[in-house]
Amino acid sequence: MIPKAMIISLCLLAVAAGGVVILERGGEASGGGVMHARRIPLRFGEWRGVEHLSDDKVSEILGTPDNLMRTYTNEEGREVIFAAVFAENNRRAAHPPEQCYRGQGMELVYKTYRTYPMPLPAGGYVSGDVVITDLSVGETMDFRVRELIVAKGSQRKVVHYWFKTGKRCTSSFVRHEINMFSNALFGSAPVSNALLRVSSYAESDSEKDIEAARRAVQAFAQAVFPYTISALP
Repeated sequence: MIPKAMIISLCLLAVAAGGVVILERGGEASGGGVMHARRIPLRFGEWRGVEHLSDDKVSEILGTPDNLMRTYTNEEGREVIFAAVFAENNRRAAHPPEQCYRGQGMELVYKTYRTYPMPLPAGGYVSGDVVITDLSVGETMDFRVRELIVAKGSQRKVVHYWFKTGKRCTSSFVRHEINMFSNALFGSAPVSNALLRVSSYAESDSEKDIEAARRAVQAFAQAVFPYTISALP
């Protein structure tokens, strides 16, 4: 007779294996071919964006065509770079940006967390292949982002990023992996996987200029956050 503890262990392993299979199905476009990330608008609030052409090699590496890179400028002329990656049933689509920056020959000089209020959309997710042009905002919540300062020579870049799967957002990659796994086991497929990253170059390596870049990154993250919630299921 098989011991009860062994039966329970085998069942848990089977469930876990099923979750891994779901998450490793790999990088097709979202349901119905919808490009969710591109529903985030080019213009909102004081920010005006310019789209950078997507590189097929980048899509191949990420395992999803649903990714974007944009430069946004505010009314003061401050520029931030916004990147978004979205996929379903694909673990490798979103990864810690530190890996990319090291691959670009940049040095990680500082890493911490920052917490500030993020506005939430008053409505739910956008349905269909629709770009959001207007969004009403409701309450706010304190949200923790991951902050990096990366350098190449005397150049400094301030980066804030976070992950999203379903209704769960986090700045911890480990927590994000757990959230995806939990969604795969107990939620409804497909399991979404998104990375949102905001960055801005400091005019010099002085603390004053780094702080100015940090303020711009935070302001943009707060402005774009409700759109990411609505656009990415």
